[in-house]
Amino acid sequence: MSRPTNLVPLLNVANVATSIEFYEELGFEVKQKIEEEGALIWADLEHAGGGTLMLNAKDIIAPKDRADRPHYSDTVFYLTYPSAPEMHGRLSSRGVEVTEVKKQPYGIEEFYVRDPDGYEIAIGSPISG
Repeated sequence: MSRPTNLVPLLNVANVATSIEFYEELGFEVKQKIEEEGALIWADLEHAGGGTLMLNAKDIIAPKDRADRPHYSDTVFYLTYPSAPEMHGRLSSRGVEVTEVKKQPYGIEEFYVRDPDGYEIAIGSPISG
């Protein structure tokens, strides 16, 4: 049986450059970019802690073709950091809208943020001390 070698989320976004700026704040770096007619249409990002993410300009596929595909609105991306409170402070000091950090009964402190296209991102870390 053939097995996948990697799982990489591909997000369709309104503006690839704006999304790159947002994800760079979360510690991602651009590995590769593609432009078409002077516009950034795709990017491959990598996080130093592991994981990759692709960003795709949402208008690359015709709206009718996209509408025919099933879609879901209940996906949350979960990123772990050594300190969720530290990342919370970093993002909120830059004007990013974040929820409050909450300690969960499963030993994690976490908060939520939305990227420029509304994708929900949970940021968590083990409860310290």
